[in-house]
Amino acid sequence: MARHPVTIDVEEVEERKARTPAQLKALAKARKVLAIKQARTARMFTRRGLASYQAIAHPDSAVGKLLASYRDALITDAGGEDQLSAAKSMLIETAAVSLLIVRCLDGSILRALVTSGEAGELPDTSLPILAERRATADSLRGSLKLLGLQRHARKVSGEWWEQHGLEDKDTSSDDSADAVVAS
Repeated sequence: MARHPVTIDVEEVEERKARTPAQLKALAKARKVLAIKQARTARMFTRRGLASYQAIAHPDSAVGKLLASYRDALITDAGGEDQLSAAKSMLIETAAVSLLIVRCLDGSILRALVTSGEAGELPDTSLPILAERRATADSLRGSLKLLGLQRHARKVSGEWWEQHGLEDKDTSSDDSADAVVAS
């Protein structure tokens, strides 16, 4: 293998010699601080929007588990995943997040009630929380209205009836997949 000759920038060497050790130390510290600031800025921009939502709502986190339980309950009420359109899936996701926010705001309001000196009186600093809670609850109510507030029956197969030790309730037809059970 041929070795490439090492090139030395004479001006750079002369510039380094001209600096005192204290100056070199200060320059190294400034470079380190700049690198940390750049890393923080890069991290800050990667944790916005969808990326931050995905980090917070990760299935292994406590918030992710709550969202999953709310989502699963709404999907069950809607008749199961096989009964959902893409639009209903989006509405369910929105409703689950709204429900989580309303529950968190309810906790903040209750803490403010407990910590305030007067019984049943909220401090003036809690008024924005009340307004936000009302707006989020209205949004949740709208999502649930669009989804339909009643529970829907889901279709089950004949295997389900056998697993639960029951007889197929749909005796009028041979197609046991058309049997309907309230979940």
